[in-house]
Amino acid sequence: MPQFTEHPLRQALEMEAHARPPVAVTAPARISHLAAASGEGRGGEELEHLNRLCSHFKATPPGRDATQGDIDLGPFRLTWERHTEFATYTFIREGAFQAPFKDPVITDVPEDWLAELPGEIVHAFHFAIEAGDGDARGPDAIAALFDNNAVFAGDVSDGNATLWTDFRLHTDRFGRVLIRVNDLGAEATGRLVQRIAEMETYRAMAMLAFPLARDARGPVARAEEELASIIAGLADVEGTDAERRTLTDLSRLAAEAETVASGVAYRFAAARAYHAIVRNRMVDLRESRLVGYQRVTTFITNRLEPGHGDLREPGQAPRGAWPSASLGPATSCAPGSTWPWKPRTAISWPPWTAVRGCSCDCRRPWKGSPWSLSAIIS
Repeated sequence: MPQFTEHPLRQALEMEAHARPPVAVTAPARISHLAAASGEGRGGEELEHLNRLCSHFKATPPGRDATQGDIDLGPFRLTWERHTEFATYTFIREGAFQAPFKDPVITDVPEDWLAELPGEIVHAFHFAIEAGDGDARGPDAIAALFDNNAVFAGDVSDGNATLWTDFRLHTDRFGRVLIRVNDLGAEATGRLVQRIAEMETYRAMAMLAFPLARDARGPVARAEEELASIIAGLADVEGTDAERRTLTDLSRLAAEAETVASGVAYRFAAARAYHAIVRNRMVDLRESRLVGYQRVTTFITNRLEPGHGDLREPGQAPRGAWPSASLGPATSCAPGSTWPWKPRTAISWPPWTAVRGCSCDCRRPWKGSPWSLSAIIS
């Protein structure tokens, strides 16, 4: 055995590289997938809840510190994964079926256990996976499976499988995904299911930020209008009282901007991270066009990308650089001198930079932080 000192995190990092492996799925199979937004720090509560389900089916529960588990519960398998602010539950039942979305796997799960699931469901859908050696369904039969809604589809995994969905909630509050596999093995089918499940789950999590972005537009627009008015009048500011009032107004606008920014910063940052994962999973699908249908990835892109443009980090420049003015330092704060700053109308970026200071013998230089109002969202 080699003699060297290992980093204390080496084993954990090696294990992380193998975290959340896809579960092999043999077609035909049906799957019910749930994503519950439970927030951070609720892993223990979720494990306790899983223990109850394992006890009901007399199965071995995950370990005390587990963040994932693949559990054989008898009638079906359960894959559980704990993420930063949500958890996923994937119920898998392999075997032949006649009606893809009739009697889904979730009906075998105790209702009281589902009712007490930690968190709130942000996404739920059923998969029906058919083997490619059976009779192919025609367009009318496909449409009927989705209650005659508009269906989106494409060949995926380099043409080795075909995917259909309607991106709709049905009467059971689940979405529906139909997959027909041709030359995919069980492991490749499991990876395909995992990609679709993650793509849809992360899409839902990313879109949680959209209502916040809409709500923030009003306060930001009002603040920008007031800031523009202040900038337009800077050249006319004369006298200590007028300068004090201008600084007071700027300070208030800065506080209002910070309130808006702090209210959306975490959600916006999370949404951008989720959006990047969605993009990655769409690429992994390797989707090509199926004649007569709009692509699944095209639908997602058309709905997700426009809203994502509003989720910029506070302080980033908007689409059009918003002009602003700076406040230059006075020369002295000695008795009889002017207030320790004088307005000047130098146009600059970021949207508002206040640089204030003193150059006299008191040696009290001080600077304000950049205040970005319009850069929160456009």
